[in-house]
Amino acid sequence: MIDSIILLPLVGSIIVSIGTAIVGTFSYLRKESLLGDALAHSVLPGICIAFIVFESKHPLILFSGALVFAFISQWIITFVSNNSKLKKETVLGVVLSVFFGFGIFLLTIIQHSGSGSQSGLDKFLFGKASTISYDDVSIYLVITISIVVLSILFFKELLASSFDSIFSKTIYGSTTITDTINSVMVVFVIVSGIQTAGIILVSALLITPAVIARCWTNSAKTMIYLACISSILCSVIGVLLSAYIPKVPTGPIIVFCLSIVFFASITFAPKSFLWKRLFFAKKMHWKVFDENVIKSLFVLITDTQKFRYQNAVEILSKKYNCSNTDLEKSLLRLHSNGYILKNEGMLSVTKEGIAKAKRLVKLHRLWEVYLVEYVHIAADHVHEDAESLEHIITPEIENKLELLLQFPEHCPHQKTIPYST
Repeated sequence: MIDSIILLPLVGSIIVSIGTAIVGTFSYLRKESLLGDALAHSVLPGICIAFIVFESKHPLILFSGALVFAFISQWIITFVSNNSKLKKETVLGVVLSVFFGFGIFLLTIIQHSGSGSQSGLDKFLFGKASTISYDDVSIYLVITISIVVLSILFFKELLASSFDSIFSKTIYGSTTITDTINSVMVVFVIVSGIQTAGIILVSALLITPAVIARCWTNSAKTMIYLACISSILCSVIGVLLSAYIPKVPTGPIIVFCLSIVFFASITFAPKSFLWKRLFFAKKMHWKVFDENVIKSLFVLITDTQKFRYQNAVEILSKKYNCSNTDLEKSLLRLHSNGYILKNEGMLSVTKEGIAKAKRLVKLHRLWEVYLVEYVHIAADHVHEDAESLEHIITPEIENKLELLLQFPEHCPHQKTIPYST
């Protein structure tokens, strides 16, 4: 059973996490990840002024002040970006610094005013989910339901404007309504997430789930679902850890959990850079291996036109220090690509295979000539470099090498360079 003391923080954090995940996905797709950070830091003056004017810490009063200043900062960012030569990132940085600095100034004045009612205002900096009340949960629920409804009703428009604003204008006319809806959702979700993660960390709650989801899918809808799942999961874990481990703040621990999931995603997700790198490296390894095998077969079979399959496997497996299984897999790939033929236990190289092997030999020897003539490396030191580069030289580089070297007939080792006829 969940303790009734942590039930409200848990429910409130889950509701907020759904809203931040949905809006964060659209912000990520619109390439406006820094906007949430700027708006989050901009609401602190609104909270402080609302407290000074009304002398109350009621959630509706403080959230109203936060909303006003969030909209003001949003308007300033849009106006200055559209009517000046400044880049949007620059405007975001300036607005963030100025508003947050002003907020810290007001907060310091309030804290030194001697009023006992100011206690707890600093919780908005780093968040304090344990103070979430029924009123807070009600506000979060209304905001999140509104975000879900707007996202469903305007999903196509929001998606189109996120990827290509010009296309969106062509299809739907003006994007003013869509941009306004997106801005309103960002503002409301930032304000609702402040008490959970705090002004400083709420932007992480907004963007990190979307980044996690992006590592796993290319679909916008699936991104939203995955972002919501990761956000809810980390929020639940964060609230429970902060409840049962003394002096562990809720907001930072939620962001920490999201960070762990983020690093796991960029490491293990099929669409992550590390997975792609490992996959590419493995694919490149077998490409080079297959090309070396077809070159060796070309040399073996040149004189006899055919070669016994088993003999080829034994000779080449020893030459490349690999197992017979790996060699046979390579021969199978070469056969499927049409480079070799196997008939009654005999191997032969097709015309396509001969052309492939000759090109590899040509590239190898051309690069040896280039290294000797232009890089001035000794002829007996260029073989290994040429062996590596022959597999990655593109047709464009190949043509430039031939023109630069003026179609040499022999390599530095006096071997003939085979040009295609």
